[in-house]
Amino acid sequence: MSRARAAYEKECQEKGSKPDPAFLVDLTFHDLRHEATSRFFELGLDATKVKNITGHKTYSMLARYTHLKAEDIALEIDRLEKEKDKKAVENQVEKLK
Repeated sequence: MSRARAAYEKECQEKGSKPDPAFLVDLTFHDLRHEATSRFFELGLDATKVKNITGHKTYSMLARYTHLKAEDIALEIDRLEKEKDKKAVENQVEKLK
């Protein structure tokens, strides 16, 4: 991460701006693994694929590294409920035929 910090500081210097002293200072590879794991789920990959990509040996470890946004979970629940309601209406229409 020190190379990324150095590149950031160089870019700030070239732009004539002062670098944020906290930017990329405490970032570790582990942090990136957490972030990537969560983003894979947000992209719609299933747990088995994410587990294989990230190299987690168990699903419990995968769960520990996954930090989904509450808003995204709520949107997914809403989508599933709408899908369920749509299917229920379609079934009722079929029964009326």
